[in-house]
Amino acid sequence: MTPRRRALASALLAATTTAGLATLQVPAAQAATGSAPVTAPDAVSVFAGGSTTIEPLQNDTDPDGDQLALCRTGDDPSVDPTGKPFFISADSTSVTVMVSPRVEPGTYTVTYYACDLSYLTPGTITLTVEKAPEIKAVAVKDRPGLVRFKNPADFAVLIVWGARNEEDFDGSVRVPSGESRTVRVHHERVIWAAFSRKFDFFKFGRVTVELPNGDRHPPVQNTDGVTSRSWLSRLAPR
Repeated sequence: MTPRRRALASALLAATTTAGLATLQVPAAQAATGSAPVTAPDAVSVFAGGSTTIEPLQNDTDPDGDQLALCRTGDDPSVDPTGKPFFISADSTSVTVMVSPRVEPGTYTVTYYACDLSYLTPGTITLTVEKAPEIKAVAVKDRPGLVRFKNPADFAVLIVWGARNEEDFDGSVRVPSGESRTVRVHHERVIWAAFSRKFDFFKFGRVTVELPNGDRHPPVQNTDGVTSRSWLSRLAPR
Protein backbone atom coordinates (compact mmCIF):
# COMPACT_ATOMS: atom_id res chain seq x y z
CA MET A 1 0.00 0.00 0.00
CA THR A 2 1.34 3.39 -1.03
CA PRO A 3 1.84 6.10 1.57
CA ARG A 4 -1.09 8.04 0.10
CA ARG A 5 -3.47 5.08 0.31
CA ARG A 6 -2.28 4.28 3.86
CA ALA A 7 -3.06 7.84 4.97
CA LEU A 8 -6.54 7.65 3.39
CA ALA A 9 -7.33 4.33 5.11
CA SER A 10 -6.26 5.74 8.49
CA ALA A 11 -8.52 8.77 8.00
CA LEU A 12 -11.51 6.56 7.11
CA LEU A 13 -10.92 4.30 10.16
CA ALA A 14 -10.74 7.30 12.50
CA ALA A 15 -13.97 8.75 11.06
CA THR A 16 -15.80 5.43 11.39
CA THR A 17 -14.67 4.94 14.99
CA THR A 18 -15.72 8.46 15.94
CA ALA A 19 -19.16 7.95 14.40
CA GLY A 20 -19.61 4.65 16.24
CA LEU A 21 -18.71 6.18 19.54
CA ALA A 22 -21.11 9.04 18.92
CA THR A 23 -23.90 6.57 18.18
CA LEU A 24 -23.36 4.79 21.51
CA GLN A 25 -23.62 7.91 23.64
CA VAL A 26 -26.70 7.80 26.03
CA PRO A 27 -28.27 10.99 27.33
CA ALA A 28 -28.01 11.48 31.09
CA ALA A 29 -31.14 10.58 33.10
CA GLN A 30 -33.37 13.53 33.79
CA ALA A 31 -33.60 14.41 37.46
CA ALA A 32 -37.08 14.48 39.01
CA THR A 33 -38.53 17.96 38.97
CA GLY A 34 -40.71 19.65 41.58
CA SER A 35 -40.92 19.01 45.30
CA ALA A 36 -41.84 16.00 47.42
CA PRO A 37 -45.17 15.77 49.30
CA VAL A 38 -45.20 17.04 52.87
CA THR A 39 -46.94 14.76 55.38
CA ALA A 40 -48.40 15.83 58.72
CA PRO A 41 -48.79 13.49 61.72
CA ASP A 42 -52.17 11.86 62.35
CA ALA A 43 -53.62 10.28 65.49
CA VAL A 44 -56.59 8.03 66.17
CA SER A 45 -57.94 5.91 69.05
CA VAL A 46 -59.39 2.41 68.78
CA PHE A 47 -60.54 -0.29 71.18
CA ALA A 48 -58.70 -3.59 71.40
CA GLY A 49 -60.76 -5.92 69.24
CA GLY A 50 -62.12 -3.06 67.15
CA SER A 51 -61.24 -1.31 63.93
CA THR A 52 -60.78 2.23 62.67
CA THR A 53 -60.42 3.96 59.31
CA ILE A 54 -58.52 7.20 58.80
CA GLU A 55 -57.78 9.37 55.75
CA PRO A 56 -54.26 10.64 56.44
CA LEU A 57 -53.93 12.63 53.22
CA GLN A 58 -56.48 15.16 54.45
CA ASN A 59 -53.78 17.18 56.21
CA ASP A 60 -50.91 16.40 53.80
CA THR A 61 -49.83 18.85 51.12
CA ASP A 62 -47.88 18.99 47.88
CA PRO A 63 -45.81 22.17 47.25
CA ASP A 64 -46.41 21.88 43.49
CA GLY A 65 -50.15 21.38 43.80
CA ASP A 66 -50.01 17.79 42.51
CA GLN A 67 -52.78 15.42 43.53
CA LEU A 68 -51.65 13.08 46.29
CA ALA A 69 -52.36 9.38 46.58
CA LEU A 70 -51.77 6.88 49.36
CA CYS A 71 -49.35 4.49 47.67
CA ARG A 72 -48.72 1.90 50.37
CA THR A 73 -48.31 1.25 54.07
CA GLY A 74 -45.37 0.01 56.08
CA ASP A 75 -45.13 -3.18 58.07
CA ASP A 76 -47.30 -3.92 61.10
CA PRO A 77 -46.99 -1.41 63.92
CA SER A 78 -44.33 -1.86 66.57
CA VAL A 79 -45.70 -4.59 68.82
CA ASP A 80 -44.46 -7.18 71.25
CA PRO A 81 -43.04 -10.33 69.59
CA THR A 82 -46.15 -12.46 70.20
CA GLY A 83 -47.40 -12.37 66.63
CA LYS A 84 -49.24 -9.99 64.34
CA PRO A 85 -52.10 -8.49 66.32
CA PHE A 86 -52.81 -5.82 63.69
CA PHE A 87 -54.31 -6.19 60.23
CA ILE A 88 -53.75 -3.15 57.98
CA SER A 89 -55.38 -2.49 54.63
CA ALA A 90 -55.36 0.62 52.46
CA ASP A 91 -56.75 2.11 49.29
CA SER A 92 -55.69 5.29 47.50
CA THR A 93 -57.03 7.61 50.23
CA SER A 94 -57.59 5.72 53.49
CA VAL A 95 -56.02 3.27 55.93
CA THR A 96 -58.05 0.73 57.91
CA VAL A 97 -56.55 -0.90 60.99
CA MET A 98 -58.16 -3.91 62.67
CA VAL A 99 -56.87 -4.62 66.16
CA SER A 100 -56.81 -8.05 67.76
CA PRO A 101 -58.41 -8.38 71.21
CA ARG A 102 -54.96 -9.62 72.37
CA VAL A 103 -53.35 -6.21 71.91
CA GLU A 104 -52.33 -4.50 75.13
CA PRO A 105 -53.55 -0.92 75.61
CA GLY A 106 -50.86 1.54 74.55
CA THR A 107 -49.56 3.67 71.71
CA TYR A 108 -48.44 2.23 68.37
CA THR A 109 -47.28 3.72 65.07
CA VAL A 110 -48.53 2.96 61.57
CA THR A 111 -46.48 4.15 58.58
CA TYR A 112 -48.02 5.12 55.25
CA TYR A 113 -46.57 6.68 52.10
CA ALA A 114 -47.99 9.71 50.27
CA CYS A 115 -46.94 10.09 46.64
CA ASP A 116 -47.29 12.54 43.77
CA LEU A 117 -46.04 12.12 40.19
CA SER A 118 -42.36 11.91 41.18
CA TYR A 119 -41.86 11.42 44.92
CA LEU A 120 -42.81 9.13 47.80
CA THR A 121 -42.92 10.57 51.34
CA PRO A 122 -43.51 8.55 54.55
CA GLY A 123 -46.09 9.68 57.07
CA THR A 124 -47.11 8.40 60.51
CA ILE A 125 -50.38 7.58 62.22
CA THR A 126 -50.25 7.34 66.00
CA LEU A 127 -52.64 4.59 67.05
CA THR A 128 -53.83 4.64 70.67
CA VAL A 129 -55.32 1.28 71.67
CA GLU A 130 -57.76 1.48 74.56
CA LYS A 131 -59.06 -1.33 76.74
CA ALA A 132 -62.42 -2.53 75.45
CA PRO A 133 -65.50 -2.30 77.71
CA GLU A 134 -66.41 -5.61 79.35
CA ILE A 135 -69.78 -6.67 77.97
CA LYS A 136 -71.16 -9.25 80.42
CA ALA A 137 -73.38 -12.23 79.64
CA VAL A 138 -74.66 -14.33 82.53
CA ALA A 139 -77.21 -17.10 82.79
CA VAL A 140 -80.11 -15.89 84.93
CA LYS A 141 -80.18 -17.80 88.22
CA ASP A 142 -83.17 -20.11 88.63
CA ARG A 143 -84.52 -19.06 85.24
CA PRO A 144 -83.60 -21.78 82.71
CA GLY A 145 -83.08 -20.58 79.16
CA LEU A 146 -82.52 -16.91 80.03
CA VAL A 147 -79.33 -14.85 79.58
CA ARG A 148 -78.79 -11.29 80.75
CA PHE A 149 -76.48 -9.01 78.77
CA LYS A 150 -75.09 -5.93 80.53
CA ASN A 151 -73.44 -3.04 78.71
CA PRO A 152 -71.13 -0.81 80.81
CA ALA A 153 -69.87 1.16 77.78
CA ASP A 154 -70.76 4.78 77.11
CA PHE A 155 -72.31 3.79 73.78
CA ALA A 156 -75.02 1.37 72.70
CA VAL A 157 -74.13 -2.08 71.34
CA LEU A 158 -75.95 -4.62 69.23
CA ILE A 159 -75.62 -8.19 70.50
CA VAL A 160 -76.31 -11.29 68.42
CA TRP A 161 -76.16 -14.84 69.72
CA GLY A 162 -76.53 -18.45 68.61
CA ALA A 163 -74.79 -21.80 68.31
CA ARG A 164 -71.21 -21.81 67.09
CA ASN A 165 -71.61 -23.56 63.74
CA GLU A 166 -75.18 -22.90 62.71
CA GLU A 167 -75.75 -20.92 59.53
CA ASP A 168 -77.95 -18.29 61.18
CA PHE A 169 -77.82 -16.71 64.63
CA ASP A 170 -80.78 -17.17 66.98
CA GLY A 171 -81.53 -13.54 67.83
CA SER A 172 -80.29 -10.01 68.41
CA VAL A 173 -80.89 -7.22 70.89
CA ARG A 174 -79.78 -3.60 71.21
CA VAL A 175 -78.44 -2.75 74.67
CA PRO A 176 -78.19 0.99 75.43
CA SER A 177 -75.28 2.47 77.37
CA GLY A 178 -75.26 1.43 81.02
CA GLU A 179 -78.28 -0.85 80.68
CA SER A 180 -79.01 -4.58 80.48
CA ARG A 181 -81.35 -6.82 78.52
CA THR A 182 -82.57 -10.35 79.21
CA VAL A 183 -83.14 -12.72 76.29
CA ARG A 184 -84.25 -16.32 75.81
CA VAL A 185 -81.78 -18.77 74.24
CA HIS A 186 -82.21 -22.28 72.89
CA HIS A 187 -78.72 -23.79 73.18
CA GLU A 188 -76.75 -24.84 76.23
CA ARG A 189 -73.54 -23.36 74.81
CA VAL A 190 -74.23 -19.92 73.45
CA ILE A 191 -71.77 -17.81 71.43
CA TRP A 192 -72.45 -14.08 71.34
CA ALA A 193 -70.93 -11.09 69.59
CA ALA A 194 -71.35 -7.43 70.53
CA PHE A 195 -70.48 -4.50 68.30
CA SER A 196 -71.04 -0.78 68.02
CA ARG A 197 -72.87 0.97 65.19
CA LYS A 198 -69.61 2.07 63.52
CA PHE A 199 -67.93 -1.30 64.17
CA ASP A 200 -65.09 0.44 66.04
CA PHE A 201 -65.93 -1.89 68.94
CA PHE A 202 -66.28 -5.66 68.50
CA LYS A 203 -66.21 -8.42 71.10
CA PHE A 204 -66.95 -12.16 71.23
CA GLY A 205 -67.98 -14.20 74.24
CA ARG A 206 -69.68 -17.39 75.33
CA VAL A 207 -71.99 -18.47 78.11
CA THR A 208 -73.31 -21.85 79.27
CA VAL A 209 -77.01 -21.99 80.02
CA GLU A 210 -79.34 -24.49 81.67
CA LEU A 211 -82.33 -25.08 79.41
CA PRO A 212 -85.87 -25.95 80.44
CA ASN A 213 -87.06 -29.50 79.66
CA GLY A 214 -88.23 -29.88 76.09
CA ASP A 215 -86.26 -26.88 74.85
CA ARG A 216 -83.05 -28.64 73.93
CA HIS A 217 -81.86 -28.33 70.35
CA PRO A 218 -79.89 -31.20 68.83
CA PRO A 219 -76.15 -30.82 69.39
CA VAL A 220 -74.35 -28.92 66.62
CA GLN A 221 -71.82 -30.99 64.69
CA ASN A 222 -68.15 -30.04 64.25
CA THR A 223 -67.98 -27.83 67.32
CA ASP A 224 -64.18 -27.80 67.29
CA GLY A 225 -63.99 -25.13 64.60
CA VAL A 226 -66.02 -22.45 62.88
CA THR A 227 -67.27 -23.44 59.43
CA SER A 228 -67.12 -21.02 56.53
CA ARG A 229 -70.93 -20.91 56.34
CA SER A 230 -71.58 -20.17 60.01
CA TRP A 231 -73.02 -16.83 61.07
CA LEU A 232 -69.98 -16.36 63.29
CA SER A 233 -67.50 -16.51 60.40
CA ARG A 234 -69.57 -14.09 58.33
CA LEU A 235 -69.88 -11.62 61.18
CA ALA A 236 -66.23 -11.54 62.27
CA PRO A 237 -64.32 -8.55 60.90
CA ARG A 238 -61.60 -9.29 58.32
